[in-house]
Amino acid sequence: MKEQLKLKPISREAIPRAIQKAERYRLINQSWASESICRDILEIDSGNQQVLVMLVLALTDQLAEGHGSAMKAGNETLPRITD
Repeated sequence: MKEQLKLKPISREAIPRAIQKAERYRLINQSWASESICRDILEIDSGNQQVLVMLVLALTDQLAEGHGSAMKAGNETLPRITD
């Protein structure tokens, strides 16, 4: 079940660990948690290509779970990926 996403402030130094956490959440089928962490990271590093890709992947995972709003969010994120 998707919980309400709330951005949590993190430091730049915490980004590598947060990326690892987001990857783990995707692997255990908690895409909403991965999405939340990605959005937290993007608040301080908006151009992080690795995180943008992971966000799109988390959103596509949610499509399979029946979350229609993920399609719109994914379409809004895709143009930000430049690599």
